[in-house]
Amino acid sequence: MNNKKPLRRKRMFRILPAPWNREYKDTVFRFLFGNPDNLDFTLLLYNAVNNTNYEDIEITTIGNVVHIKIKNDVSFLVDSRMNIYEHQSTYNPNMPVRMLMYAAKVYSNYITKQKLNIYSTAVIKLPAPKCVCFYNGYKDTEDCRVFVLSDSFEKGEKTDIEVSVTMYNINHGHNKKLLKSCRPLAEYAQFVNDVRKFSNAGYNLSTAINLAIDSIRDDAMIKSVMEDNRLEVVGMCIEEYTQERADIVIKKEMDDLRDENHVLTEKVSKAESERDEMKSERDAEKSRADKAESERDALAAKLAALERQLAKKE
Repeated sequence: MNNKKPLRRKRMFRILPAPWNREYKDTVFRFLFGNPDNLDFTLLLYNAVNNTNYEDIEITTIGNVVHIKIKNDVSFLVDSRMNIYEHQSTYNPNMPVRMLMYAAKVYSNYITKQKLNIYSTAVIKLPAPKCVCFYNGYKDTEDCRVFVLSDSFEKGEKTDIEVSVTMYNINHGHNKKLLKSCRPLAEYAQFVNDVRKFSNAGYNLSTAINLAIDSIRDDAMIKSVMEDNRLEVVGMCIEEYTQERADIVIKKEMDDLRDENHVLTEKVSKAESERDEMKSERDAEKSRADKAESERDALAAKLAALERQLAKKE
């Protein structure tokens, strides 16, 4: 751990007036780590990711950024750093694009709130961004990976804008050091693993979620939060897992369509190749016929000349 003296920040900058926006469907991750009622969880998560030991933070949330289904999960200020955290239950290499849109909204609100003049001749000071994605989907991936916005640009194009997002795999059994440093995150990862375990054992989704809540250790930090809000947690999980499974089905259908399109493309390419071969053969045959006809005409002309010579001699 960093020996840096803890920095207590009593006044933080709130991006939107409402600290807990319920306009859109929430996830259990956002419920645990983006809720002002659970600031201690958010603080532990921040310290685990950054290897720090701060004692006080205040969340600055943004609800809808681009669309009701596109939002960031948690954003907050600590030590002049704008932290934007996102949770993903499906593998998404486009996080830098999403973070770019989130950051634009966050900084726009920050500049307005602080009454900063972006047209000033002096450089305005902004908190440095820290973009993190916590992933716990089914796709197996490494413990940590960095995605960059420039990967989305056409190859060969010079890039003047760059965004990097660090993705942590928080599935049970991954990133053990990170999970050990943040008990609520480890307990959340175990909960997700238990939901999948009970679901795979044949229980319906609602029963699997309730069994997973019952399986949370009595000394777990998230125990009381999950039990006291059981109905809400079950509802969020059903929405989240239903969407996750729908995404899997859609992805499979898209993969099947791509495979079918690949097969059709190969068939078209083969047919075009055969057509070109047939055309080449026809062209070659025509060329041979033209050559034979030319040779015949030449022979006929030669024969006619000989006949004329014989006629003169007679």
